[in-house]
Amino acid sequence: MRQDLHLRLEASKRTAETNMAAVARSLEAVLDSRQRWSRGRTQRELLHDSVVARLEARLASQPVIEQAKGVIMCRSGCSADEAFDILRRASQRSNVPVRELAEQILSSVSRAHPPGPPTAG
Repeated sequence: MRQDLHLRLEASKRTAETNMAAVARSLEAVLDSRQRWSRGRTQRELLHDSVVARLEARLASQPVIEQAKGVIMCRSGCSADEAFDILRRASQRSNVPVRELAEQILSSVSRAHPPGPPTAG
């Protein structure tokens, strides 16, 4: 009985080792496949697949959008939420991302009002 238990234990151990080796090979194959899959993809596609990269891009574009909202608020006399809604709707109508539209607004303002020398106060 004791030897039978020992044999079953050894067989289970070999099965577990075989299964672990198969899992390791599968994981290696998945990682290799993922590397091959990501090669040749555009930066935009890779950015789309990465949550962290999307959050970083959003964080980088946020100041531009906030500044454009400020311009809209000044010109329209509306609230921040209304300004964003105006920006969002214009983005949808023109099929231009909000960030790009915000950049265009800031560019037009800077062309209309180029920075001058500081005035003495």
